[in-house]
Amino acid sequence: MDANDRWVGGKAVVVQVGDQLDRGDDEITILYLLEKLRFEAKLDGGNLLSINGNHETMNAYGRFRYATAGGNEQFLRYRELFNFSSRLKRRCGYKSPRPIATVDPENPKDSPAIAARRALLQPGGYITQQFLAPQNTVITVGKSVFCHGGLLPHTLSEGGGAEQINRKTRAWMRGEPGHEDIPGFLRGRESVVWARDFSMPPTRHGSPDEDVCGKLRESLEAMGVSRMLVGHTIQREGINCACSNQIYRLDVGMSKGCGDHPPSVLVIEDDEVVTVLREGIDAPLGCPAAEDFRAG
Repeated sequence: MDANDRWVGGKAVVVQVGDQLDRGDDEITILYLLEKLRFEAKLDGGNLLSINGNHETMNAYGRFRYATAGGNEQFLRYRELFNFSSRLKRRCGYKSPRPIATVDPENPKDSPAIAARRALLQPGGYITQQFLAPQNTVITVGKSVFCHGGLLPHTLSEGGGAEQINRKTRAWMRGEPGHEDIPGFLRGRESVVWARDFSMPPTRHGSPDEDVCGKLRESLEAMGVSRMLVGHTIQREGINCACSNQIYRLDVGMSKGCGDHPPSVLVIEDDEVVTVLREGIDAPLGCPAAEDFRAG
C-alpha cells in the first residue's frame, strides 16, 4: 500500500499468514484495513488473502492473555458505537443487528472491556462473523500451501483435508448448530495453528532432521503441492527455507507489537522463482537455507 494506505499491488496476490489479533492496541483497525485493501486489490485484479492463526482461534474461544489494555478498550468503544448505531437505526424504522450485551452471565466478573471483547469475538460474535469466519485456515495458491503453524500428516488426515479444515473452522466460528466445540485440529501443539515442527529457527536447532522433512513431504504429496509456507515462529535471522526448499518460514516479527523488526516478504513469481525482499536492501535476495545459519 502507499502512504495513504491504498492498494498499489496491482494484480499481485498477497497472503497474510495470521495473527492479526493480540499484536497491540489497534486490532479492529487492522481488521478493517485488511478488508479495505482486499476490496481495492480485487478492483485491480489482485487479491489479499488472510488466514486464521493461533491468536484468532484463541480469542474466539475466550483466551485473552496476550491482549493489551488498549486493545481491550478498542473493543469496548466499538461495542458502544455498535449499540448506539443499532438503537438509532431501529428508532428510524430500519432493521439492525441486536445490541451486544454488556454483561456475560457466564463470566460475570469480566471487566466491561473484556466483556465487550468476549461478546464480539466469541463464535457467532459480530467481529468473528465479519472478519475471522470468512478467512481460511489453509490456503493453496498454485504449488504453494499457506498455513499459520504447519500441517502435519495426521492433522491433515484427521481434519479431512484442507477444504474440510476450512469448512469446519468456519462453521465453529459462525456458531453453527452442531459445531459448538473448537475442532481438534485447532488445539494442541501439533495443530495447524500451533505446530512448530517445520518452523523452529535455524539459529537454535539447525536444519530439520530427516524425520521432520519426511513428514513435510508426506503432507505436501497428500495435497499435491510443492512447498509449505508458515508463520507463527519468529525467525530473527530473517525468512529462511529448509527441507530442500519445501518449507519457508515467513514470520520475522515485523509487527510493532511483536519485535518491530524490519519488514520482509517472500515473493513467488510464475509459481517458480522464489526471492526475499527486505527493508533496507535494494535487490531481491535468494532464500537462505537453514543449514547456512550458524548458532550464535
